Amino acid sequence: MHTAWHPKEPAVLATAGEALARIWNILRSDSPKQHVDLLEPGDRSLVTALSWSPDGEYLAVATRNMESGWMGEVTIWTKAGVMRDVLPAAQDMMLALRWNSSGSLLLGVASSGKASGIVIWDPSTGQALQPLELESTVVDAAWTGNSQFFVCGEDTIIRFNINDDHTISAIYNYTTQEIRRNWSMISFDPVSVTIAVAAEETACLGIIDSTFNIRTTITHTDPLTALSYQPHPNPSTHSPTDPRLLATASLDGTLKIWDAKRPFVILHKLSLGRDTPAMALSFTPDGYLVAAASYSKILIWRADEGGLPKACWIGEKARWLGGDALSKVDRKEEKEEEKVEDHSLSWDADGGKLAFGLGRQIAIINFRR
Repeated sequence: MHTAWHPKEPAVLATAGEALARIWNILRSDSPKQHVDLLEPGDRSLVTALSWSPDGEYLAVATRNMESGWMGEVTIWTKAGVMRDVLPAAQDMMLALRWNSSGSLLLGVASSGKASGIVIWDPSTGQALQPLELESTVVDAAWTGNSQFFVCGEDTIIRFNINDDHTISAIYNYTTQEIRRNWSMISFDPVSVTIAVAAEETACLGIIDSTFNIRTTITHTDPLTALSYQPHPNPSTHSPTDPRLLATASLDGTLKIWDAKRPFVILHKLSLGRDTPAMALSFTPDGYLVAAASYSKILIWRADEGGLPKACWIGEKARWLGGDALSKVDRKEEKEEEKVEDHSLSWDADGGKLAFGLGRQIAIINFRR
């Protein structure tokens, strides 16, 4: 289940999964929920990715037609749930959707099951740049500027640039033995000007510095599940001597907070408890708090302090299914290479509510600071 709060309005939440794409208006957790369904009744499509534009005006939704294998579609919706456009050149399934920082371009990572590609759209015109076909398997991407981005995948980390004539050029392809991994996550931090990449299965973390050199290390004893930089609401106030926080979560039940400026210094090691895997993590938009979720438990810490948790949520057995929320089909798909993302965790724009998606259920949790 995907969950994504509106970046500006704390009452608006997008949720999506199998045969579900919905925009909610949630004033209070105990108030009646109003929503708009984005899929037609009877549409069994699987939503593979969704992403709000930086200003929150539009929501991009990628769906996969379950009856036609890898065929996909990307649609653009207003925050009121009105379809604005169906984007072209999106026949293959989209694994990820990423807006650039200005919201002027939307990037999609496409897969046909055998090959990968990059599609970039200009939402103002609804037109796509010339799609880019890749020889290697790519699963994620991150913008490093309004016209520069990185992609990662199997033995692959490549830096690209969008030229003035709207063509896409590969600037640098990392080919050293050090990057021979199945990279599954990538994130860019404009404050430290570093890029973090993670290989889920081998728990390997790589940090690319401002000179584009990469260093790697093994971070956890079990596979990685999440990777995130701490948001910084006012980068101009960041001191060069301050650490830049980067968090990783793992099936080993721990959350590690690293200093991206000093690879690989661990600032805090946080634990969800014995035999309690950390399936997802999320920082509040101001970076003050960090949350980690397992199947039926969420812990929250001060991001810069670590130590003991500041708050805890445990799902009621009568209302929250925990690990039982994953059907046999879900569990089978978890083992496949092209798996469904079953867990998601996200804070609202004010950092007061958490949306926790697991399988086919969602919890909206109020936390008061």
